Amino acid sequence: MKRIQLSAIILSFVCTLLPCPVFAQKSSDGEGGDDDSSQQQKAKPKVSPGTHMVIILSPEEYWKDLAKFSYKTLKSLIGQEAVFALQLTDDAADPPVDEYKAINGKAYKKGVKLFKEQEYPDAIKQLSAATKGFEALIIKYGLSYPLRRRVVLSYMYLGAAQMLDAQTEEAKASFRFANYWFPNYPLPKAAFEDETTRNLFNQAIERPGRGSSSIIINSSVPGHLYLNGMWVGAGPKNIDKISAGTHVLTWARLGYKPITVKLIVPENDKAVADFAPVPTADKKDIDTFLSGLDTHLRQKPNVPSTLADFAVKARVDNLIVFRTTANETEISWYNSKSGGWQKRVRRQAAVPGSIATQVETLLFEPSPVMDLGSDSADKNKCFADSDCVAGKCVAGTCQSTTPLLKQWWFWTALGVGVAALGTGTYFLIQMQNRPILEMSTP
Repeated sequence: MKRIQLSAIILSFVCTLLPCPVFAQKSSDGEGGDDDSSQQQKAKPKVSPGTHMVIILSPEEYWKDLAKFSYKTLKSLIGQEAVFALQLTDDAADPPVDEYKAINGKAYKKGVKLFKEQEYPDAIKQLSAATKGFEALIIKYGLSYPLRRRVVLSYMYLGAAQMLDAQTEEAKASFRFANYWFPNYPLPKAAFEDETTRNLFNQAIERPGRGSSSIIINSSVPGHLYLNGMWVGAGPKNIDKISAGTHVLTWARLGYKPITVKLIVPENDKAVADFAPVPTADKKDIDTFLSGLDTHLRQKPNVPSTLADFAVKARVDNLIVFRTTANETEISWYNSKSGGWQKRVRRQAAVPGSIATQVETLLFEPSPVMDLGSDSADKNKCFADSDCVAGKCVAGTCQSTTPLLKQWWFWTALGVGVAALGTGTYFLIQMQNRPILEMSTP
């Protein structure tokens, strides 16, 4: 087994969530490279519109198993090439204008101009400088939307120039970095007019399954893994059937700094990636957010406001929450565009065995995957004492612990009974031919 030295780029962002599958991308009419005011145009996905993101809520000992199960569960969406976002947000402030223009106005725009003039070697030099410059600004100031757009466009033009300059493997690596930074970003027409370029882009970001190599991933903390911008499950794990060449591998999890490595995978061999995640400065705030989200989902049926705010910051349309404890399991789905909210697909007490087995057995069998029907018909159903407005959860039903004489329904029933007895007695007395009650003794 050949061990590869990794060149790691640790990116410090304001942490939140993202995974990344991409389907064949459409060209954009508005991304010529020189127009800063051009509007982003979204390609139409084959499944639910927009980007998806997965949130895992569970005790630490269950996290890895639940994350793996979430990937298995969402295979139906992944099979339709749904887009999953990397776990981070781009809510940082824009960098200083002078520093941004120094890179955008010189390296980036010059590189695009040279590309259009078919001066590919010189374009490669300028666009390489642009990618490094924008990434340096991201590390320095955080991930803002203008920086995110420019770094992905820089890599797209760079990859196109490299391909046209007969640097195929280098072009694949650039396309993979582009997809990592912004999955499903519309391809600029100027760079992708040639069908060969579009085909190489799609080939570069394809999912594992067509190669003969593999990657062994080690991590001191379990987290989401993304290969070339596409979500491939939770690690530590081994990824098989990888094509040889340069790949972009990312480890990410809420509360930790995403780590991205440029990994050279040899033909018919194995590469090794070791991750040592570092918590973010705002990890306590993120833990508070996750804890509050867990409490809300456990106690209330409506969509949490914090989840809606998070969808905006993460630039995703669909948030899928997998949640489990030792006693309960559930999945929630929130669509930020429509405000649609479906939760508690199936929620039952856990049984002995691994959490993956518990979740799979209790949550989905024999129900179909992602059957988002609500089970809220039984208003008195409960899974923990916290589900009951008053009293305790006994055998799956909320039961009051208030003494009988203090129950409102007892006095109401007693009052109704007394009123009925009094009314009946009154009418009985008023009857002219009322029955005579005779008592006799033997």
